[in-house]
Amino acid sequence: MNTTYLIDLENVNSSGFEGAENLTRSDELIVFYSEKADTLKIPIITSLLGSSAQIKFYKCKNGIMNAMDFDIVSVLGIVYNSERDFVIVSKDKGFDVVVERYRSFGKSNVLRRAIIGAKAPIVKTDPEQAEMIDYSAPAVPEIEPDTFEEMLSRGMEEPPALSKEEKTEPPAEPVPQVSAAEPVDTAEPELPKENKKVQPRKKRTTSKNTEMSRLDKGKVNQFLNNLMGAKHEQPMTKEELKLIRETAENAKTKNAFYNALRKKLGNEKGIELYNRVKDEYSEIAKFIKEIKG
Repeated sequence: MNTTYLIDLENVNSSGFEGAENLTRSDELIVFYSEKADTLKIPIITSLLGSSAQIKFYKCKNGIMNAMDFDIVSVLGIVYNSERDFVIVSKDKGFDVVVERYRSFGKSNVLRRAIIGAKAPIVKTDPEQAEMIDYSAPAVPEIEPDTFEEMLSRGMEEPPALSKEEKTEPPAEPVPQVSAAEPVDTAEPELPKENKKVQPRKKRTTSKNTEMSRLDKGKVNQFLNNLMGAKHEQPMTKEELKLIRETAENAKTKNAFYNALRKKLGNEKGIELYNRVKDEYSEIAKFIKEIKG
């Protein structure tokens, strides 16, 4: 079969190994596990012991969000070649972004499935997911390496630091040149009464609740889609993801987020959606805060 399977054990657990008994000597199995996901059912272990395929185990670090996903994509890039097929075994729709990227470069031998089994349907990108990818990933023009390095260097150069006097004192006005023959009027011009009192300058304040740009909204949508897709069997709809993003963006606390969902959807639907997302609220709020700066 000449296929390399990259198993997202954290996502599929033992169920993802369905069909492993049919692997051949030309197949390769790379299992990604962590301290939180390191167990297999006895029948699966038995089928792996009896398999003639090459089997490797990679341990991923815990404590970093999506660490296993990053590991899988990194290893795929290292071992990839055009002579084999590569199948990411995961229910996480976020990997469809990787599959579509490979296809955009004419490499159609990278796929995603929910199980190893060759007869299992290949999971393709659904229209909503594809739309979200286009929304959050605008086209970037190609730049020559030398030009890019030069632009990057210019962008990283810091402007010269201002002295304390330059920061506080306004620049001096130019002194008009007066001829020696002309009398100099030293009297101060009389100002209108209402202008004699100098009003204190108001301090500029910046709003912490600035609205996110379209690109930032796309990043949050993609983050929510990946997070929900990895932890919930039932995928979120585009409307639900948008509602979660907008509500979490404006809510200052988890309780405020809960009350806002109930107000927008009614008690029953609001509580139902809250229960699906409450465990991930802290991650969502943290990501939105980082995006908004």
